[in-house]
Amino acid sequence: MNYDAILILGGGLRASAQLPEHAKRRFDLALARQTGEPMVLLSAWTAHRPLMLDADGRMITEALAGARLTSAG
Repeated sequence: MNYDAILILGGGLRASAQLPEHAKRRFDLALARQTGEPMVLLSAWTAHRPLMLDADGRMITEALAGARLTSAG
């Protein structure tokens, strides 16, 4: 089945800048269903927590953590 896009609900980031297990499963499911359409993560960060920054001072978003997860697998 083809889709116009796949929307992935966010799940926050852990203190280690990693996605929690329930969010990782959402990415896994999206990857299993993907046939070339774009995937869109519907969250960037949680407003009640401080921004996470990498060693160069750039913000680490859930989208970035998800991209790192998918490129590692």
